[in-house]
Amino acid sequence: MLFAGLVDGPGPQGFGEFSAATPDEGRAIARRYHQMGFEMIKIYLALAPDVTAAICDEAHKQGMTCTGHVPTSMDLHAAIDSGMDQIAHFPVRGDLTSDSGKKQLAHFVAKKTIFDPTASWGEIGGKSAQEPMQNIQPVMQHLPAPLLQNRVAGLGQAQVDTATAHARLARTLANLKAAHDAGVPLITGTDEGIPAFSVYREIELYANAGFTNMEALQAATSVSATAMRVANDVGTIEKGKRADLLVLDANPLENISNIRTVRFVMKDGKMFESAALWTAAGFKP
Repeated sequence: MLFAGLVDGPGPQGFGEFSAATPDEGRAIARRYHQMGFEMIKIYLALAPDVTAAICDEAHKQGMTCTGHVPTSMDLHAAIDSGMDQIAHFPVRGDLTSDSGKKQLAHFVAKKTIFDPTASWGEIGGKSAQEPMQNIQPVMQHLPAPLLQNRVAGLGQAQVDTATAHARLARTLANLKAAHDAGVPLITGTDEGIPAFSVYREIELYANAGFTNMEALQAATSVSATAMRVANDVGTIEKGKRADLLVLDANPLENISNIRTVRFVMKDGKMFESAALWTAAGFKP
């Protein structure tokens, strides 16, 4: 596990344990997180521009990186220029294949910005309430009843029709493909979503966007490991790296959804049966 320490602005809208109203407060919090062993700082919505810049600067001095949300006081490009290394949720505007979109992409590439799009979360959170979740994630029969009743059943938007939701997702996927083709690193993330299953869906959506199946897999493995600065230890199967891997019953290079056919999980060289792990976590295999 790698930890990101959250910092937000002050006031009733602030989120989390630590808030910073001034650049000096932001720097002090970044140093404190570093002393506690955190690898990253997570920027949140209520931070002021000068505080955001100070936090990122101090984090970099401590050998940490900065990820998170674009503060409401800034736009995406200002946040990147302030020192944010990674951005959550891919908050781009417009068509990235247009001339203005290509300028945005050039900025991302020049700054070596990494994005964690959480497209799977956008899909289930933005779907029409009239569309069954089973259409998107055919796993409802596996979920623990409390998760299904208290969280998953409430996902979706009553005021959005299915065609509109699908069109929005298509635009997102087209922009992800444009960013990928331009050389912007995209890494798989879920914002929780449906625990475990949303990782599969994120990878599937990248393939649906036009990534090759191998590229979609790499977004969850080698590209993510590089983004988190742990590529010497994990991310690919090589001699000298940690023996963490999955054994599947079918080839995901032939069909990306074969990533869902996990038979065994190996952690640090120890093999576990997938069905037993699901059962231990309260899911139905």
